[in-house]
Amino acid sequence: MWASGSFELEQGKQLKIGQDVQCHVAVESVVPKQGAKTGLMVLVTRKLVYENADGVVLTERRTHVYRKQRPADQRKYVAPPADQTPKTSEVEEKPSDFGFDYDATRAALFRYSAATFNAHRIHLDPEYCRNEEGHPDCLVHGPLTATLLLHLVATAAREASGQVKRFEYRATSPLTVAQKVRLRGAWQDADKKEASLWALNEAGTVCMTAKASLF
Repeated sequence: MWASGSFELEQGKQLKIGQDVQCHVAVESVVPKQGAKTGLMVLVTRKLVYENADGVVLTERRTHVYRKQRPADQRKYVAPPADQTPKTSEVEEKPSDFGFDYDATRAALFRYSAATFNAHRIHLDPEYCRNEEGHPDCLVHGPLTATLLLHLVATAAREASGQVKRFEYRATSPLTVAQKVRLRGAWQDADKKEASLWALNEAGTVCMTAKASLF
């Protein structure tokens, strides 16, 4: 599972179409962790450094979570009681300065899977999700949600005459398909150089949080 990530741009440098670009990838850390419900997990962080003729342009980190497959009798999705209220975060109550809504349709997940060469059935096959992964439906890609939050803050940055320097994000709850995703952001300082961002599902659960710094 894609758990979190970040990237930082070098000021004054860009990756452009047609350039020769090298990407240097290294495993930065491997951290075992014991989850209360999920059991043993391993968090693997990779560092990716992108270079062109001008040198290093972008440094990215991606953290993935690996875990053992659950026993066969624990894989199927079990719907929660009808009177159970979904957990929400305090972030939901915080006022936002900018935002937009996005329809996470099955077609959108299919297109994103194709664009990123990701054929994992968890994004495309609802029966597989219910019977093997314990989710009620297909999951929205973590990087897709992160991309939408990045687009949100990049648009706000242009309006504030700025440019995104650093962006980091963390998935906090699975986000399922066929619902409207609310993407919101708020400035953290008067100069509009720091922003916090979050993505909520229709129930009000925060599914991803992010932070951004501007040049």
